[in-house]
Amino acid sequence: MQIVEIIQQSIKDPEKEISRLIYDLHVKGPNSQEIMEKLVYFKKFYPESFSKFENRLLYFMGLFYKNLKPENLTEETYQIFADEMKIETGTQFTPVQFDAYNKIIEKQFFSFSAPTSSGKSYLFRELIKTHKEDMVIVLPSRALIAEYMMELKEILREQKDVLILSFIDNINKSKTNRRIFVVTPERATELFKYSDSFNVTLFLFDEAQLTDDDSPRGLKFDTIVRRSLRTFPKANFVFSHPFIKNPQAHYLKHSVDNGQTDSYNYEYTSVGKIFIQMTKDKHFKYFSPNTDHKMSSKFLLDEDPIKQLIKSDRTILYYTSKTKIYENSSMLVTNYYKALGLRKLEEPGALEIIKQLEEYIGSNPEHPSELIKLMKRGVVVHHGSMPLKARYLIEKFIRAEYARICICTSTLIQGINMPFDLVIVENFHRMDTLKLKNLIGRAGRSTDRKEYDYGYVVIPEGSKRTFKKRYEEEARLKETSLLEGNEVQSSEDTDELVEAIKNDTFNDEYNLTNQQVERLAKPDIDAQIEVILNNLFNNSELITARAYNTLSTTIRTEIKDAFKRIFVQHMNRQELKKGEQAILSSAIPVLLWRIQGKTFRALAAFRYNYITERDFRRELKRRLVQGEISSEEYQAQMPKAKFSQEADTIPNIKLDNSFTFLEKETKANEVSYDLVVYDTYDYLDKVISFSLSDPLCAAFDLYYKRSGDDRAKSMSNYIRYGTDEPKEIWLLRYGFEFETIEWLKEHVEKVDENSILFKNTIKSLSKERLSEVERYMS
Repeated sequence: MQIVEIIQQSIKDPEKEISRLIYDLHVKGPNSQEIMEKLVYFKKFYPESFSKFENRLLYFMGLFYKNLKPENLTEETYQIFADEMKIETGTQFTPVQFDAYNKIIEKQFFSFSAPTSSGKSYLFRELIKTHKEDMVIVLPSRALIAEYMMELKEILREQKDVLILSFIDNINKSKTNRRIFVVTPERATELFKYSDSFNVTLFLFDEAQLTDDDSPRGLKFDTIVRRSLRTFPKANFVFSHPFIKNPQAHYLKHSVDNGQTDSYNYEYTSVGKIFIQMTKDKHFKYFSPNTDHKMSSKFLLDEDPIKQLIKSDRTILYYTSKTKIYENSSMLVTNYYKALGLRKLEEPGALEIIKQLEEYIGSNPEHPSELIKLMKRGVVVHHGSMPLKARYLIEKFIRAEYARICICTSTLIQGINMPFDLVIVENFHRMDTLKLKNLIGRAGRSTDRKEYDYGYVVIPEGSKRTFKKRYEEEARLKETSLLEGNEVQSSEDTDELVEAIKNDTFNDEYNLTNQQVERLAKPDIDAQIEVILNNLFNNSELITARAYNTLSTTIRTEIKDAFKRIFVQHMNRQELKKGEQAILSSAIPVLLWRIQGKTFRALAAFRYNYITERDFRRELKRRLVQGEISSEEYQAQMPKAKFSQEADTIPNIKLDNSFTFLEKETKANEVSYDLVVYDTYDYLDKVISFSLSDPLCAAFDLYYKRSGDDRAKSMSNYIRYGTDEPKEIWLLRYGFEFETIEWLKEHVEKVDENSILFKNTIKSLSKERLSEVERYMS
């Protein structure tokens, strides 16, 4: 029996065929993609026949959370199994979740692989709720942090003695009984500074396939694993991945062999898929990557499935590259569906989220945001350069089912638990097997309804052969760590880190290698530090970004050169590449704007006004309105946008050239405010936080210890926190952003490492604002 026969509805006895497929599933388990796909087509083309077997199918798939009721002896047997699992664990697990849960409890080390729809998020939530000591969750990217933080604060809402942070710090001591840190590998390095203070007994490494990323991020991941194994030898370690054939590779990478290891590759599915090709003239036809049988091109769908789902208020995920999002060409997907008249949202909940995002990024008529404009029509954008709070609001918007279309990059496919009814894969030719399968896994919602859920995957016509080949490939982890790999050790930017991890010569106070600290402690950079302090401070006060821009070109060049010299001092080479220099030069005013503006919206506005020459544009506009110049003269006199180097992490020896995040010859009045928002966040995160903060703070702190110059201590605080005010620093350490600190500060009587003492005026705040601080209230 072929899928084409089901589509043609030429099956003589569909109930017999459905029964046979379900029996095969009962014997083999729900791990045959071909069987699951055929069942989807039976559900679609023979709904009446299929409905007679749907309850049995759900039992055989182990989807007990759908509140099933047994209808025969076989189903009763499955129900007994489900009941026993619930009695043993206290929750309604699927067989996969139950098996993984027990292995995690029984073994010190467990590494497993399971498809996207296997319910891993639910499993982890149960582990988090029941764990009694400190734990660390390591995620591959910033994009996942927002989801985890939102979930944790919800499921632990009543447990106010649990400290939940997206970075490592030892605060709220008097009110904390256990801690949960949700961090990327870059932020996890702070953990070892507090190794004597924390009782970490569980590490969850989610999306642990990052270990094979041949960028510095993969090296950072292996570094955290290696150091955690060494520093917390009695802790439990869990590694999870999707679609990995050899999850035990982590034990080989780090020489773990104590008889307390286990691993498993769960080949399991809970959501069906229908695969579709889209022709250039927007026609659609079925195809199957699970069978070699050629599905005739005459099997066209009666209706555009994308339009059909949008009309039904279902959700579409449109995968594309960040470059195309930046170029705005991905918005073509919305133009294609303009005929549908995507309605302007009127739901109060949707409008409230949009308002919060609008206020956060500072969108207004002078700073127009395409992102906000699209959201008002139910279209959202999601990628790795969006500020963390913006991603949180967008993900909240999606979960509340206000989004009709989500345009995203690969950041959304790395573990974020947000399924869609249909996934459009615009271009997967540069996507590896694992990412492609992860993306496919987003198609179809696993609901609580007593139904076999399924979703659609749409690819361009002509890509079927490549898609099928990639779909069939196995994803395997390397069995040698990047810490032992020759390709990493040959890099001047990473070889000292590799050796420091191997030899345990890492300075936890400064989060640098001992060699880097020794170089920064040398007095031969004192002159550079004094250039910075003497020019950026007026007595004990740091000058503003506006004052910085009024300094002579010579002085500003001296300041930039001084920062470069300090940064180079910590490196294992003597000069910066052209791109690295440009990033460092652009980062200095961003750092000063951050200090002056504090809130993200203020900083984004400062940068946008600078890049677009706001004052000049305003004067030009005034002259146009008053008739002093014509429209042609207005356009002719409009200046080009100022050059601003695109943000990236440094040091990076590959950054030979400077490059802007804007297209060439962009005029000042054509600059996208959203692009400035994205690049500003990258400067704060990739450059200032991840690249500059540790070496520069170490340099100024070491100088302070040598000289006693309080300005150096202040400068260290400004670089790390964006402020030198003690109350603001403490509130930042408690996880509040400047946007919150603006209104919260006046209601705080006292804050230190032990707790926050609020004034009685805190009770006057709105319910929404109180929800942001309730975890720290007595």
